[in-house]
Amino acid sequence: FSPLRITTVAMPEGGTRAYFYLTFKVTNLTGHDRLFVPSFELATDSGKVYRSGRDVPVAVVRDILDRLENPFLEDQIKITDTLLQGRENAKEGLIVWPAAELKLEEIKVYAGGFSGETATIEIPDAETGTKTKVVLRKTKELVYRPGGEIDPAREHEVQLIRDGWIMR
Repeated sequence: FSPLRITTVAMPEGGTRAYFYLTFKVTNLTGHDRLFVPSFELATDSGKVYRSGRDVPVAVVRDILDRLENPFLEDQIKITDTLLQGRENAKEGLIVWPAAELKLEEIKVYAGGFSGETATIEIPDAETGTKTKVVLRKTKELVYRPGGEIDPAREHEVQLIRDGWIMR
């Protein structure tokens, strides 16, 4: 995963809007071709969760792809496909979220679809005593510390403070 970055994009209707984005590279070393369907969520310290791509115009994704000048980079829709085995078949992807909040102490990015590991747990209902089964999936968690007010006009990287796996 690349660092989390913030940028502004000129909108067709005028003005600019801020967006967070990151890139990633995935390689299939499992010995079998795999269907790759990644999912990404950005969670803020205010408790809001943003699904990648939602409220992100196609023109914004194209603009960022053009800026990055990487012919192998695919958007989150195009990258969803069979991931063939081997380093020569690695894929690179771009993930974008609207930067709806700019005063943040911590941002977490949850990346799913990179591992097939799951765990089923039962959660008891405190009132009825009944149990509900929930499937947890191994998810990559990236934790960033922007450290307060983010200035979207000044493109920069947000500091990564933790990178690990969780069951979510």
